[in-house]
Amino acid sequence: MKGRIFWPALFIIGLSWILNSYYAYSKQLNEPIFLDHYIEHSVDEEGLNYLTLYYLTNINDDSHVSHVTFEGINGYPAQDDNFYDLGFYTDEVTPDLQTFTHYSLREIQIALASYDLEELLKEEDELITHEMKVFFYDGREITVPIGEIVLRKPYEFGDALGQWGSSSGDNWNILTYRAYEALTIDSITFDFADVLQDQFFVKFDSTNTATLHEETHDILANTNWRDVPGIDIRDLKFPLELQEDEYITLYTQTSPNFFGSLQSSFLFTGSTENGKPFTSNSTFNSQLPNLNQEDVDRLIHERGASK
Repeated sequence: MKGRIFWPALFIIGLSWILNSYYAYSKQLNEPIFLDHYIEHSVDEEGLNYLTLYYLTNINDDSHVSHVTFEGINGYPAQDDNFYDLGFYTDEVTPDLQTFTHYSLREIQIALASYDLEELLKEEDELITHEMKVFFYDGREITVPIGEIVLRKPYEFGDALGQWGSSSGDNWNILTYRAYEALTIDSITFDFADVLQDQFFVKFDSTNTATLHEETHDILANTNWRDVPGIDIRDLKFPLELQEDEYITLYTQTSPNFFGSLQSSFLFTGSTENGKPFTSNSTFNSQLPNLNQEDVDRLIHERGASK
């Protein structure tokens, strides 16, 4: 009797182990998935230029990125901001930012090769790329969609309009600007307005005083977007007239459905009261990617990347 029970039980245990092993194998990614990045970067011609990238990979992945390339620009993993500690030849495993049932979210900081950027700036005012080649120490190379990265020559700025203060949280920014002389704003733009129109929202408010009062810190964190003061920037009518020492504020909020990376800037163009053209620019960032298991499953399903 015991033998009749033992062998069927052993068979069930073995079958269960095989099925579980197959399920775990089926969940493995064929290759890392890089999140969508929307990065606008003004090249620093005298310093180091970094891009911070995020990718999803198998939780047991011990592969190492050796370098990346896009549109003729080479980039190398960097350990920190010290030029002499750049990890061009490091084989350290990238640490996990988040872990899930089968996967890890990881961050890698890429230092762009100065020579390549110099050559770029000789030929073009800007470079736009949507994919990147990633090379690993084990000899593999993959081409991955990256979102959109814009590298450009620095703008020449005037001092008619300047950023006076800022505040930010998990998925919002408050940016306040001061007119240092009477001026007219003809446009306020940022690079990814069209592609992110349903995921990144901006309002313009001209009612704030010079004080970045404490209560503004809670406006976006605890308020529904429709109740945030100001006008949707897409409905704004130009030109805008500002008097000397007048202040304006931009509120931004990122949709919870956006789990990529956003680093861009608002570009103001216009002219002063005496007719002199001006350009002003200020950077902003969205929150770091903060995924949950549902986000991860959706991303893998969209990319069709599992075995």
